[in-house]
Amino acid sequence: MDELSGLPFRMLAFDKDGDCLTRKDPLFPDGTTDLLVLSHGWKNDEDDARALYAGFVEGMLAAAGPVLPVRRFAVVGISWPSFRFRSDLTLLPDDFVDPDMGGAADAGAATDLSRAELEKYAAEVAAELGIPNIGAFVGNARAAAKGSEAADALVEQLRDAVRPAGGHAAERKEHAPLFKTPGGDLVEELVPPPPLPSPPVGDNDGGDAAGLGSAIGGAFKRWLTGGRAGVARLFNQFTYYEMKARAGTVGKALAGILDARCPAEVRIHLIGHSFGARLVTAAANKLDQRKVASLTLLQAAFSHNAFSAARPTGAFRGVITAGKVDGPIIVTHTHNDTAVGFFYAVASLASGEVAAGVALSRIIGGPGDSHGGLGANGAQRLVAAEVFQLTGALGVVPDARKGRVTNVLADSFIKNHNDVGAANAGPIIWAAVRGA
Repeated sequence: MDELSGLPFRMLAFDKDGDCLTRKDPLFPDGTTDLLVLSHGWKNDEDDARALYAGFVEGMLAAAGPVLPVRRFAVVGISWPSFRFRSDLTLLPDDFVDPDMGGAADAGAATDLSRAELEKYAAEVAAELGIPNIGAFVGNARAAAKGSEAADALVEQLRDAVRPAGGHAAERKEHAPLFKTPGGDLVEELVPPPPLPSPPVGDNDGGDAAGLGSAIGGAFKRWLTGGRAGVARLFNQFTYYEMKARAGTVGKALAGILDARCPAEVRIHLIGHSFGARLVTAAANKLDQRKVASLTLLQAAFSHNAFSAARPTGAFRGVITAGKVDGPIIVTHTHNDTAVGFFYAVASLASGEVAAGVALSRIIGGPGDSHGGLGANGAQRLVAAEVFQLTGALGVVPDARKGRVTNVLADSFIKNHNDVGAANAGPIIWAAVRGA
């Protein structure tokens, strides 16, 4: 069996339909007491995923110290066909200033996406979604920028690509406007950009929506607007929808494998980053034969209302009510993560919901926004006895509560969406594993 950071390791590869592409060898050696199951989010090849997982494991081992000899750990890594990471989620990467790159917006730049940029993006989307005849799809995207019947046709192509018969009912409900609004109307309503939040005035405690205003308003200067930009935003919404659907599909398939091949005496610890957090949560929710020992969600790219007790209840409310996790559920969150804190929320909006979201929440992506992200705000709208709030610190193993959700405010040690290396993630993972 392969090894990862000194522990027995298997990589399980899945396709977009949830079929496991890895031969059915044992998941772990005899005598294993604890199985770490790890999932990446945005597109990683297996080498990238392995490097991410090595950081998780090494960080956990360092945080655990000498207590580990009483347990025998093994690791399963998940490889699944997610999409290329785009730091802003709603436009092409170069359309905005990336705070990690330290650039500045060009005030004299064009207001709409260029034809070449749209064509390049359309080709990428067609390849990601498996749309045949990429050239024709690119031509349809150019025409759709002018609206009307061409936009209707483009939207139907996208719907056909992401709408398998009978599947993804929850995701379709969450993104109903993508499937119900006429295509021409969708493009027209996505041409005007949503507003950028303003930096806050006065002190900010670092954990509220004002922190997001500082991160976004201080870094991003403008949105592109126009027909081609509207089509680009449309593409982002459909690819985001498909990412959610794939994560759910693979997570459910993973649950079947764990149910069938992991005996009850082996404790399962699920750990996911970004959309991988949705994948492992879907797995926990689907398990029939056993419970999960712990669930760690690192900068999760799904709804902060996923576990909500308020009606309509969250998509993964059953994880709480059915007691799917025996030990801790730990959620890291920070508005330093603009990918989840702002652009996740924008990518969750479609049609006329943009204006409604602003009116209801004061700031897109904030705790009061129905489209806010778990990795930005932590788990929201739970019963008080189900959730515990604390502020984390670099290198400190938090005191996670067994059987409860622990929201860990990570402002001081997670600086962006992908800042989940060994030093940052390890103590969080160990807190969940230790508390199981």
